[in-house]
Amino acid sequence: MLEEKKRYIIDFKDIPGERAHMPQLPARERVGTYEEIEKGFSPEQAQQEARRCLSCRRCLGCKLCLAACEKDAIVFDQADETLEIEVDSIIITPGIIQNQSPLEERFGYGKSPNVLTDLEFEGMLHDQGPYGGMILRPSDGEVPDKIGFIYCDEKGHNRNALVFLLKEIAAAAKKIEGSELWLFTSYIPEGSETGASYREQVPSLICKRSVPEAVVALEESRTLVLHYREEGGKRTERFQMIVIATRRKLSDSIKKVGEQLGLRLSQNVDASEDSSKELRAKGGIVLVGGIATR
Repeated sequence: MLEEKKRYIIDFKDIPGERAHMPQLPARERVGTYEEIEKGFSPEQAQQEARRCLSCRRCLGCKLCLAACEKDAIVFDQADETLEIEVDSIIITPGIIQNQSPLEERFGYGKSPNVLTDLEFEGMLHDQGPYGGMILRPSDGEVPDKIGFIYCDEKGHNRNALVFLLKEIAAAAKKIEGSELWLFTSYIPEGSETGASYREQVPSLICKRSVPEAVVALEESRTLVLHYREEGGKRTERFQMIVIATRRKLSDSIKKVGEQLGLRLSQNVDASEDSSKELRAKGGIVLVGGIATR
């Protein structure tokens, strides 16, 4: 049997690993959902694949890459050099990871496609996201006219985490006018001008000072029944979509960067805007989505 290979292609034995394969949503989970089939690489996988790709040494020296690069970013005779740059402040933009909580399962997350985390809902709101900025019910692609938002933090309340959820509520109100939006929370920050401004943007917001006890999916997960207590009595309310506020933590990659820079990174990724402004004023290092201090 003859095996034909392209010219100049040599199988090097020391290439670090095989080519990474794109993770895909299992076929059984694709039915009845509008999620992307290709899930994408994590930052660590993308970096590892880039290192593997650049180590193949199969460049022929034709310089076609230089001709195709419109930004003139390729310099063949470039050598390593160390640069020292004086700056007033440093801003680090970390990757944020969702911190799993047993509350999410109690509220139906993972059981119904129409129960989302705030990070997933943020992706839905983004105009460049997988939904093109449209708010659609994942189970059937219909526009929900009643959405419930849940903020519950067993590890201590965080004002900015609630403000982040209020921002999403304000954005949702603009995208689907006339929709019925509910907020369930046991924590309403006092004296929060930022939070009040977002509540003013959604005057029709129905706010319940209560934490739901459970969320049950009906009718093949298209209708969600939320159980909560109010004034000592049990109540139920039906929704077409539910969004849960979650705690977030720093990714391992940003922790490693912090160690290299000699920083002590705060695990509070919902740090207040006032703290960041104070660090900037002192010429410190600001961690966007958290705080970094020397």
